[in-house]
Amino acid sequence: MLESHARLAGSGAPELVRRAFGVDLNRWFLTVPLGIDELPAASPEPVGGAAVRFFTPQPGQVRAVEVATEVGAEVRRVPRGETPLVFLPYLDEFRQLPAAAVIAKSPGDTVPELLTVADCVSGYAIASGVDREAAVARCEEIDKDIRFLTDRRSDRPTK
Repeated sequence: MLESHARLAGSGAPELVRRAFGVDLNRWFLTVPLGIDELPAASPEPVGGAAVRFFTPQPGQVRAVEVATEVGAEVRRVPRGETPLVFLPYLDEFRQLPAAAVIAKSPGDTVPELLTVADCVSGYAIASGVDREAAVARCEEIDKDIRFLTDRRSDRPTK
């Protein structure tokens, strides 16, 4: 994974790399320029797969958030009225978990129209797996287990 600019990659990329390749880009970001660590000569081989999936409910005011009884992953909620200071809240606390999710909207909150990645503010699921397909499938399962009901009417379930 490569994102070229003078900052760490966003959207959880360093955590996805850690889960999939076992390397800590956050550490390397500081230690390689200081000469503490060296970059490997070749890209490391994958040790598994990793995925993140942002929840994308229909735009509108949230009426309810329904969570299935057996999600099979830790689910955290951002407290009502609190705006996270980071794009993926609680990500560091999920490092040792194979799968987790954050619900960042509560009843009464507004879900914006999805126009850019900055509009991915409703929460996310993150998962590790034996390969990328397994990690993506796990995120999809979690996504199906968490439903955002918004005031926008649709002939299909809002998600």
